[in-house]
Amino acid sequence: FSFFHNQAIQRFTYESRDLANAISERMHDYALALQSAKALFDASDEVTRNDWRHFADTIQLQIYFPGIQALGYCEIVPSESFSEHIQMIRSQGIPNYSIKTHGQHKQYSPIVYIEPFDWRNKLALGFDLLSEPAHRRAMELAVDINQAVTTGRVTVAHQTNQAAQFGFQMYIPIYQQNKTLSTLADRKQALKGFVFGSFRVDDLMQGILGLGQKQLGFEIYDVGENDGGLLYSNSASQQSFLSVDANYRGFKHTYDLNVAGRPWQLVVYSHVGFQTLSERFLPVFIAIILTFFGGFLFYFISFLSRERGYAQREAVKANQQKKTLMQHLELAANTANLGLMEWDLNTDKVYLDKRMLSIYGLEPDKFHGTYSEWQQILHEDDRERVLLALAKAAQFEERFELVFKIVVNNHIRHIHSSFSVERDALDNPLSMIGFSA
Repeated sequence: FSFFHNQAIQRFTYESRDLANAISERMHDYALALQSAKALFDASDEVTRNDWRHFADTIQLQIYFPGIQALGYCEIVPSESFSEHIQMIRSQGIPNYSIKTHGQHKQYSPIVYIEPFDWRNKLALGFDLLSEPAHRRAMELAVDINQAVTTGRVTVAHQTNQAAQFGFQMYIPIYQQNKTLSTLADRKQALKGFVFGSFRVDDLMQGILGLGQKQLGFEIYDVGENDGGLLYSNSASQQSFLSVDANYRGFKHTYDLNVAGRPWQLVVYSHVGFQTLSERFLPVFIAIILTFFGGFLFYFISFLSRERGYAQREAVKANQQKKTLMQHLELAANTANLGLMEWDLNTDKVYLDKRMLSIYGLEPDKFHGTYSEWQQILHEDDRERVLLALAKAAQFEERFELVFKIVVNNHIRHIHSSFSVERDALDNPLSMIGFSA
């Protein structure tokens, strides 16, 4: 009997871990989308409203990044430029534009670009994100550490009262070009604005999970120092199921997730119907059959076969999703005239898209995709520093930037790369994805 109970525990562990991985991987994908938006600004002297709309259309935001309500850019506006900024935006064909803020401040950060530009997002145009404490904390921290940062639990600025949900935003700072960013003072001086993603948690979970996970209950908690609490519950009441059911006796597991510097806690539990009929009653059937007819193992063997088949189907599904994501990241990189690189930390394989091969001066049929081969392209003065930085980042970083030299046909090229480290639910590094100019 304990064997079949353990089988149910193993199945619960597998499915709950799959849920944790789905959430972590999707949030990492959204962070990569913001990184590619940052790269658009880094590679351009000016990003216009049409450029921003074209970028959002190119990555097909609503199709391949379901659950994200808005992809936007907010600009830093000093108080002395308040009126000038409003007139400039109005001259771009938005006659009713104004900065929506609370009181007077030294700096404002109104939303100037936002996609998709639907009726809901139009309400957010001009909203001063720095005027809201939760957003201000995240934006200031993003500049402090020069990485993507997620807010605590908020009501998204451009929601209506009729459709209110908990939400959060993810910010990446944008700086003026050709400025030194080595110190915090340098970054504050060079700060131009922020690209951000706006999420409504209910919509986000539907986008990640679809209509599945009916046999699992789960709750997501924001456990940061400020603005914490229950972010999401898939129970019908949208309240904490575990807090009101003190007699719960099912399976339960807790996962700690890191979402762009913000700690989340995922609590997964099984519903009453989680255990299959075979897991609940097969032990009794086997005992009866063994008593009257001898060994009867067909059901047991079939059960194991189904589990193996399920795992294989999930692996194929995950690989297809990964392939689709890389295709759209490559499309986004091409739009921004950037090169895309992926280093698989398990196989040591390196993928370079066509633009990156061109940057490195390589022919597709002559680059065999090994990490050791890529190392040899690095300038000998930078090689040791770059390899040490990558090794350290694999263990401790989520996002980082590298500036280094390569040798192409006996000529030196300077490369500026933004990397993200992809991790599983247990925080083990899986791969690095980088955009380079």
